[in-house]
Amino acid sequence: YYPDPGLRVTSLLVDHPIISSRPLAMASSNFADPARQLGRLPGSNKHVYLLACAMLVLFTILSDSSQNNLRLRWNAKPKPEYSKRLVNQHTLTSIKNQSVGKKHSNCFIETMFNNSEFLYRDTTYYTLMSNNLTDSMRYDHLCPYMKTRYNCGTKEKAMYGGNAYDWKLMLRDQGREERVCNLWDLINDLQGPAGIGKKVLDDWQTRQGSNRIKRANKTMINVAMLGNSYLRQIFESFLCTWSHELTFSLFEKDGKYDPSIAGMKLRNNAPLTFDELGDMEPLPNPNDNQCHVASVDEFYEDGLETPHKCKGYTDDIAVAEFGGSMRIYYMFRPWMHLNLTRVMTEKLNLIPEELDILIFNDDQQHTIEKDAHLSEVFKASGAWDNRIEWDYNHFETIQKRDVGRWFGANNPWVSHPPDGHACMPGPPDDEVNLLLYLIYTNSFIR
Repeated sequence: YYPDPGLRVTSLLVDHPIISSRPLAMASSNFADPARQLGRLPGSNKHVYLLACAMLVLFTILSDSSQNNLRLRWNAKPKPEYSKRLVNQHTLTSIKNQSVGKKHSNCFIETMFNNSEFLYRDTTYYTLMSNNLTDSMRYDHLCPYMKTRYNCGTKEKAMYGGNAYDWKLMLRDQGREERVCNLWDLINDLQGPAGIGKKVLDDWQTRQGSNRIKRANKTMINVAMLGNSYLRQIFESFLCTWSHELTFSLFEKDGKYDPSIAGMKLRNNAPLTFDELGDMEPLPNPNDNQCHVASVDEFYEDGLETPHKCKGYTDDIAVAEFGGSMRIYYMFRPWMHLNLTRVMTEKLNLIPEELDILIFNDDQQHTIEKDAHLSEVFKASGAWDNRIEWDYNHFETIQKRDVGRWFGANNPWVSHPPDGHACMPGPPDDEVNLLLYLIYTNSFIR
């Protein structure tokens, strides 16, 4: 038995008449004084106690050493304990029979996932795209949805290979590394979140009944992203990259609080009340009278064209819908809020029971676990089983490995470049591609 990465063994039940009625726990009296415990046991049973102790120590070591290894699980080949809840999810066969599956066959190879699990740092890597590729970037530093601090805009383009968007994230088959999945082209051919949303919805309509997820009449995929600013970058990349598919959006306006770490410390981390939150409004056209343009010159090189940013609008709480088939909700640091359910229902117009996929980073899944109501709702709906726990640091690690550097934000506002936040356009676009790939293939990372 090899422990699951998310499992920490804290007790062990042994099938033996002397100790079968109680667990051997790390903090129990059994381990507090092992010499005394051994002395109390009959000689013929000492070996049982020692074996139990050795097994517990071994299980704990294996668990601790593996729990931080992020794995992607391919739902087409689930472990036995997952088989019931994954019975109606995508299979490799169904994807391969579609036209996109045939064109991008290297993206759907069983051995790439090493029998339903793999350490995805071994399967993901960065490489240069063709120098003749015309769509290596789908937006630039003028995107109005992007926080200005993330831009890496320059008046003169760097030589090929010196720009964050020159490098793209790929998947490679662990069995045969020459078989490569080009995520950039795959997601482009699937037509981004709108196209993937439609394809997955069509799949849900054709499934037979599922006890885990009641989706037969679904017309929208609902994805909630709950985390810090690194997850915000993914949300903003969705907006910048696929703005032409945007059919609906709302942003918080004129909130009465400072969400920064420093701002929360000033209030002794007292949770935000509902009355402190701003109204939810669409982002106005910068040329409208409603938009009071903010000064952003400090974030850009002298002489570089700057975007028109409307004052008062933020994506600390925001929602974006693509093509009428996928709606993505973002909430910055959900731990700050006194009443998460009310924020979801009244600010985001989100019914928690209708969420399909949860995406966390910065351990924000524990915020949900502490909320008895939302935890129960998400477990009942199946969204909790479908959660993704995002490791932002992974992308910096493999980019340094494969490129020799990290493309962090380096604009004039950044005092010590490169910043921990990535350039945009750049790595967040790769994260969007991988995330959409997971949604399309019904996979998850955690």
